[in-house]
Amino acid sequence: MTRAASAMFLVVLLLASFVGPLASVQPQPVLEVDESQEPMAASGRSSSNGFLMSGGTGSSSDLAFFTSVATHGQGALAALRYSADVTFGSQTVTASCPYLAQLQDLCDAAVVGLSESGDYTWGSAIDTTNGAVTGLSVAAGPGGEAFVGGDYVGSLVFGGSTFAFSQNAEGFVANTDPMGNWMWSTGYTTIDGGFGATSSVTDVAVDLAGNHYVTGYFIGETDFGGQSVNVSDLQAFVAKYSQSGMLDWVIDIGGLSNDLGLALATTQTGNVHVAIVTNSATINAASSLYSLVGTQDVVLFEIDPSGAIMSMDGYGVPNEVTSIGGFESNAQGDLFLGGSFRGTLADSGWTITANQGKTDLFVIKRASGGSGDWAVSAGSSENDTVAGLGINSNDEVVIAATLSASGTFGSKTTILSGGSDVVLAGITSSGSWDWAQRLASTQNDYAFDLTVNMTDEAILVGGFGGSISQGGNSISPTGAIDAMAFGFDPATLIDTDSDGVPDVRDNCPTVSNPGQGNTDFDAEGDACDSDDDNDGLTDSYPDLCARNGQYNWTSMQDWENPANSTDWDNDGCRDALEDDDDDNDGVADADDACQHTSYSPPRPSWVSNSTNDLDGDGCRDYDEDFDDDGDGFEDGADSCPSVAGTSTLGGFVGCTDGDMDGWADSKDDCPDLAGNSTANNTNACPDQDGDGWADQQDDFVFEPTQWSDMDGDGFGDNPDGATPDACPEFSGISTVDRFGCNDPDADGRSSPDADWTTEDGADAFPADPAQWSDTDGDGLGDNYNDPDWDDRSPFWAGEYLQIVGDYDRCPAVAGNSTKLGVLGCPDQDGDGYDNNNDAFPRDGSQWADADGDGFGDNPTGFEADACPETAGNSTADRFGCGDYDGDGWSDPFDGGSDVAPEDPTQWSDSDGDLWYDNPDGNFADQCPDDPVASGALTRLTGIDRNGCPDADFDGYSDPDADYNASMGADACPEDGYDASITSTMDRFGCLDSDGDGYSDPSDGWTVAMGADAFPNDPTKWLPEVAGDGGGASSGLGNVAIIGGVVLLIGAVAAVLVLRGRGGSEQDKAWAEAPLGLPPMEGMAPAVAVPPGLAMPATNVAMPPGLVMPAPAQAPTPAPAPVVDPAAQSYYDNLLAQGYDPASALMYTQQYYPTFQA
Repeated sequence: MTRAASAMFLVVLLLASFVGPLASVQPQPVLEVDESQEPMAASGRSSSNGFLMSGGTGSSSDLAFFTSVATHGQGALAALRYSADVTFGSQTVTASCPYLAQLQDLCDAAVVGLSESGDYTWGSAIDTTNGAVTGLSVAAGPGGEAFVGGDYVGSLVFGGSTFAFSQNAEGFVANTDPMGNWMWSTGYTTIDGGFGATSSVTDVAVDLAGNHYVTGYFIGETDFGGQSVNVSDLQAFVAKYSQSGMLDWVIDIGGLSNDLGLALATTQTGNVHVAIVTNSATINAASSLYSLVGTQDVVLFEIDPSGAIMSMDGYGVPNEVTSIGGFESNAQGDLFLGGSFRGTLADSGWTITANQGKTDLFVIKRASGGSGDWAVSAGSSENDTVAGLGINSNDEVVIAATLSASGTFGSKTTILSGGSDVVLAGITSSGSWDWAQRLASTQNDYAFDLTVNMTDEAILVGGFGGSISQGGNSISPTGAIDAMAFGFDPATLIDTDSDGVPDVRDNCPTVSNPGQGNTDFDAEGDACDSDDDNDGLTDSYPDLCARNGQYNWTSMQDWENPANSTDWDNDGCRDALEDDDDDNDGVADADDACQHTSYSPPRPSWVSNSTNDLDGDGCRDYDEDFDDDGDGFEDGADSCPSVAGTSTLGGFVGCTDGDMDGWADSKDDCPDLAGNSTANNTNACPDQDGDGWADQQDDFVFEPTQWSDMDGDGFGDNPDGATPDACPEFSGISTVDRFGCNDPDADGRSSPDADWTTEDGADAFPADPAQWSDTDGDGLGDNYNDPDWDDRSPFWAGEYLQIVGDYDRCPAVAGNSTKLGVLGCPDQDGDGYDNNNDAFPRDGSQWADADGDGFGDNPTGFEADACPETAGNSTADRFGCGDYDGDGWSDPFDGGSDVAPEDPTQWSDSDGDLWYDNPDGNFADQCPDDPVASGALTRLTGIDRNGCPDADFDGYSDPDADYNASMGADACPEDGYDASITSTMDRFGCLDSDGDGYSDPSDGWTVAMGADAFPNDPTKWLPEVAGDGGGASSGLGNVAIIGGVVLLIGAVAAVLVLRGRGGSEQDKAWAEAPLGLPPMEGMAPAVAVPPGLAMPATNVAMPPGLVMPAPAQAPTPAPAPVVDPAAQSYYDNLLAQGYDPASALMYTQQYYPTFQA
């Protein structure tokens, strides 16, 4: 088959240099070949009767298209060229060429097998891993095997065969089995003889015996597979190969310039025809000479099976280019060729002229018997050529072309729909254009080849750029251009009458009927049916309703009962459904009171007019109409029988009533205006409210209950009517409480007067347009201006008005509040603050309590809050401040006077000794006006009493006027001894060296007075008595023992009594370390307590005056104490810090009770 599209690319390759590793080809003279448009690249399916299929790359920048097609008994083969992987349904043909960017041309190729229904069956890609395919054609063997030929650079791989790498463009041939497996291949090689070196295969063919033929062109010494031919100019060639790929012969053909073999056609006799284009001045072959006619001619050669040239002939136009794009032969050996030309092309028996635009296309038949030749041309305003052609069994020709403008094919035309369209056209066996049709989208579409198979079905191949629909099938591209194949029966495209409907579907094949109208749905369309609606009247009778109406009914007239007629006026229009004037009197049935006016056949002739049908009702006045003027009043009762009228009032019936109000114009006071007035001696004038008063006399035109307004204020005088005027003699504008009375503030409420008070609804504020009611009578209006007053009762009087000034916040209750913007609410204490907002509604001096503690914030008011921002409960020293212990005295933290803020029993310490003044409270000071020690930081606990002076810090208070040594005071107040070595038996607070409780003798206190007779012996304190070896002492010892036991019991009881009196606070004081107690090594710091409460633990004081009696028996000497190292360290540390020894010992014994310094 022809490869016209690829031929153009080959010439470009010959004229251009390859980039990168490819060597340059020497420039050659240019021959113009048919261009089926430069292609740019979906996947579709088909029906069983014809198909439309496609395959695409899926990339908007990649292309794929079929360049050649051939058929065989089981389907078809198509040559595919592409720039990226191509997908057909679920199958993919892969791309491998590395030179796409260098060549700027598609460089991958494959053979694709198609079933008879257009299904993709297989695809065999040429391995271009190290090369590029720049052209490809395909032919089919009798068993479905593929024979391909084309051009390549680099190296190709076919199955197990690899071509040697070529830097020049070279031709190749290859063969597959019916399943697409590569069987053999041959790559040409060319040696440069100084004029260039290249070869190309442009077309391949297979004859009935399975022989393979190839044509193309070459220059240099080319090896075609075992035979070499050397030429010095661009020369066409033809080669023959066996089915197994063996070269049988090869010949070169042409003249001394440039000749390109482009197309092959085999015959049943075994001969092969080849078509070339040439610009050689002359060609010698077959004992004949061909001389160039134009600048490029088409020359045909017939070659026998042995390679001998049998004949030669050609076509050309002076000074013009002629080229070929399609070439076929039929069973009789006739040749059919298509191509392009300019000017006038002529041969024996025919002449054609290119007159459509630039370059027109042609189709020529060369009959083998020497007669029956013909030629036709067609085209558009652009350059056109035949891309491919096929012949059916009736010698009818089908062609494919790519047009970039609307085309003309004899009397047939095609309209451009995209950038370029695929056009298919048919030629009769006698050589006239039969039909033409587009297969196109709105984008660029291209035709590259076409063939017709043994069953007369055609297959077109090419590429398309937009969605296409044909015969119920649709395809859409996935890439820039996708490959396309269209299988069809050309007979379905024949249209004899050129109405756009193929004859096989045309209900009037010889008469144009483009819409295929067929009113009665019979075998004949309306354009060729004499009775379109089959009603019994021929269309030319004439039948006034022949088409697009009722059909398959019979026109008839029933003279006895005209209403039973189907077509009373015999005009061919069915009365019941399509005739609007059954009696054809000019009056439509809808307006015709006599739809079946009698007539004499064949058709009615009476037509209603103003003379014979006065009222135009379709009834003849002289014999059918009893109300000639048609006013609804029979002529006998009509006051004006010849003048249509509608009057019914005033004694005149059927007379003119211009305003249609029922009154004859002669009795109508307003004859030009319809009316119904009757009052005030005025009839038939407009009375819009129907109260009997004419509008022109009615002060209230639209209110039927009012008609008079003496004071002109817009309120009627009728007291029983709507909005009656309550003050009819005085103009007023009130509308709410009563109508038409004085309303100076224009709020709709009338001013009160003697007969109408505020209790009746009069305006309580006649000068304030924003207020009118005062429900509680407190002088403040009920209306309000606060849109966010959410808690307002919906039952209160008043309404929201933005213009309201002062208003009553308690409209239902009289009040005198004035503060906080709350007016008119109850204010019990009269301080201006309403009760709801007054924290002290019964105290006129207080109203706010910010901290909510019950004491007012007004500093000059009653019980003013001294701490207004902090809630408090103090009441003694000041009001409303913090009082932690609740004793009424405010805490010292914020300026209060409570010295014991956590003790509710104490609040003052007059002498500052941390013992408090309340004698009934905790830590009561027994000497409240006399501090224990000047500047004491801790509370010092006494043995006999608390808060009294103790000059020597031994725990016994100094005696005073009210408390002496006999009562328990310190008998030695200034001896400086601490409690650990003070006496407790004979007197308190004096030196007791041996620690037996009895004081050492001193000035003023002798043994006789009770001092220790043995001051250094803890077992003896009484003086020796003369006797029998100490018996007195023993007896006295026994007494002492008994007395000591009694004294011990009493002492324990005293301790318990004292503890019970101190309570939990005293226990806590004994148990806790004092504030600021020096830390002890290895122990946690003492727990802090509030200031003034911490103190060193002390011995429990004996009740005043209680003196332990002398022991009855000397105590057993205590063992020498063992000093605890930790205690000693703690004690030494205190001394180092500046504590005196007594204090250091006292503090140490807090943690180490047995320690003695």
